[in-house]
Amino acid sequence: MKRLPAVIVVLSSLLLGAGAAAAEYEQLTRNFRDYYLSRNAPSASRRFAVEQNALELVRALKPDGSWADVDYTDQTRGGWRPYLHLSRLTSMVRAYRMPGGNLTANTELKAGIHKALGHWLERDYQCLNWWYNQIGVPMAIGEIGILLQDELTPDEYELIVNKIMPRAKIGMTGQNRVWVASNTLVRGLLMKDETLVREAADAIGEEIRITTSEGVQPDFSFHQHGPQQQFGNYGLSFAGSASMWLLIFSGTPFEFPQAKLDIVHDYLIEGQNWVVWRGRMDLSSCGRQLDEGCQASKGRSLAAIMQRMSEVDPARADEYLAFINRNRDAGANDLVGNRHFWRSDYMIQRGVDYYASVKMCSRRVIGARTLMPVSPRRTWRPIALKAW
Repeated sequence: MKRLPAVIVVLSSLLLGAGAAAAEYEQLTRNFRDYYLSRNAPSASRRFAVEQNALELVRALKPDGSWADVDYTDQTRGGWRPYLHLSRLTSMVRAYRMPGGNLTANTELKAGIHKALGHWLERDYQCLNWWYNQIGVPMAIGEIGILLQDELTPDEYELIVNKIMPRAKIGMTGQNRVWVASNTLVRGLLMKDETLVREAADAIGEEIRITTSEGVQPDFSFHQHGPQQQFGNYGLSFAGSASMWLLIFSGTPFEFPQAKLDIVHDYLIEGQNWVVWRGRMDLSSCGRQLDEGCQASKGRSLAAIMQRMSEVDPARADEYLAFINRNRDAGANDLVGNRHFWRSDYMIQRGVDYYASVKMCSRRVIGARTLMPVSPRRTWRPIALKAW
């Protein structure tokens, strides 16, 4: 039998490799879309309301693609009002791409999405707070890009991947690093840039570690902005991001090794697991963003993360689901004992029917931020603490 010329063999190998890489990107993109849509999928009873809301948002658009009730001139650093535009646009795109929805071919919604997206991309609103410019806005724009991918116009694609998303440069530490790396990875997917995707995936994986710097501590508390305990803010976002990537990378060449899964498990079960009582997160564990209703909302967020981890880590699903069960309205507390987070000067004592904690300040740690904004004009007042 004749042998193929070497050049043909090499070319065939390269083509096969390119085909495999394309399949990997398609799988990763599908995982992303599934995550975005399943995470926000409405119940059957709410689907009609979600779709109607999307159409109402379209019909409320001004000719230039803006909304009359959004203050696009606002320059507050927290609760930046122009971001509402992206929140609304994201809800419209989710309704448009909703599996089994009634609006997947709706021309009115499609036109409204492109009008609202065009408005943002052309004006390129930026906040005085770097977080929105490097993390919040690229995160929302990246989700929109992934969900619309094949329907983006050349101009939309260019502004997304080469103007807005490059502001999320890989750097910083802890959850901030995870966020910017996540945005970079989404950009790499949109560009089909294997090098960028791998660099971003590696950066995310590097932050899933035990450290005495910013991130998960040896006692399974979480520090950010120096030695400041952040279970309920950066630490909660870290748990959400880590569980998201474990799910999205599952079954792809980017899948994290067992050691990374173990760190996330230990952080959740030996750390976060302890700080929620009857569905409400201990205020002393939150770190910042101590606004009205924060304890219950953070408890719900952690329950969603535990549910996701029960799917990512089925061998230990009972541990994650136990958190959900004990924090239901009628759930019985089955986590009893003492937990000392020595890296954070924070101790918890749990009984069958009580919870007590002590959070101290010392030369080793930074105290919680105890103020909250009550208006977008930088007016501040102390939070009103409620007894449990």
